[in-house]
Amino acid sequence: MPDTVLFSHQALRNEFESTRASFHDLLNSIPDQALEYKSPGNVWDIKAELWHIAQSLGFLAPAIINVLRGHPWGALYLHFPVGIRSWINGYLLVPFLSRRATCREIAQAYDKAYARFMAEFDRTRQGEWALGAKFPVGYRTLVYIFHNPSEHFQLHADRIRQNLDLYNKSLGK
Repeated sequence: MPDTVLFSHQALRNEFESTRASFHDLLNSIPDQALEYKSPGNVWDIKAELWHIAQSLGFLAPAIINVLRGHPWGALYLHFPVGIRSWINGYLLVPFLSRRATCREIAQAYDKAYARFMAEFDRTRQGEWALGAKFPVGYRTLVYIFHNPSEHFQLHADRIRQNLDLYNKSLGK
């Protein structure tokens, strides 16, 4: 999302709430039996993908705080190469943390992260939205961070829906 585009506080709030509602709609649409379905070539099953959405939202409130303080996000984290971070998160952390999670726990984790994110968003003033900091993937402004939940959710929601389609086809539906 380009940082030069102006957004109102209310427009962003509407975007956040729409994403939150879409997350819960998607979560509630998934049968329990499908949660552990992993399509060929995917590292994560559907449950891990849902957990990751909630987990990553949880990183955004601290990211906002660090930007407002003028600190890079996760300074120690920046010293690890992207490939190592991705491997640790993708092959170890997300599968381990999600393995016993229920839909209820995933929904609670998402809502808790969402509440923290919204509290930090509400503390920012529009004049601060151009502030940014160095992140593992480069320099990011608050506007970029604010759009992350919607864009990140959409990316994973599309993949989850594709996996649900494959799951249903495997059942002959």
